[in-house]
Amino acid sequence: MACMKMQRAIGVATVRVACSLCLAFAATVPDITPALAQAVPGSGKMLIATRDLNDPNFSETVILLVDHDEDGSMGIVINRPTTVAANMALPQIEDLEAYTGRLFFGGPVEIESLVVLFRAEETPQGARRVLEDIHVSQDGDLLADLARKGLGDSELRLYAGYAGWFPGQLDMEIERGGWHVLPGRAALVFDGEPGGVWKKTVPPPEPIMTMLLDGRAE
Repeated sequence: MACMKMQRAIGVATVRVACSLCLAFAATVPDITPALAQAVPGSGKMLIATRDLNDPNFSETVILLVDHDEDGSMGIVINRPTTVAANMALPQIEDLEAYTGRLFFGGPVEIESLVVLFRAEETPQGARRVLEDIHVSQDGDLLADLARKGLGDSELRLYAGYAGWFPGQLDMEIERGGWHVLPGRAALVFDGEPGGVWKKTVPPPEPIMTMLLDGRAE
């Protein structure tokens, strides 16, 4: 699956991550049957990798779409936390010293750049609302301000890199069966066990889904 190197600014500045990522999945949780998928992608929707998607960059991933238009698509992988503490990866941001959250792998595009998702009732300068009270930014000054407010990892998460698609590419991948499209949910983006989000959201295998829809499952 090809990803382009998108030069799309979400905020005012780009923060560079000076660390080596060591990817590690968190513990998984039992399957939970999701709502029926909505096949039309868009900002604020979630992409759930199908069981047949074998690309190591995206296998068993859940992606929050933050952009989807005629210029292409951009999303953040939300369920791949690393073993690296964010404040250790970004020592240049002194205000992050008290932040205890881990750095996440956000996608294979521009892995050295940082994307921030955070929760807020109002949209501050340098950010854009994506879903419910969730905002996205790449503004380093805003990140420092959020850190000074003492936000924890239930309100603030940091991602190295992102996922990107050329115009029409994501739609084609969905048509070929690579992704399920579901309505976005803030609770999933900031789930306390992010490594288990894929199992919570991926639809059951086709025979099981058919039985459920036909009312034959026990």
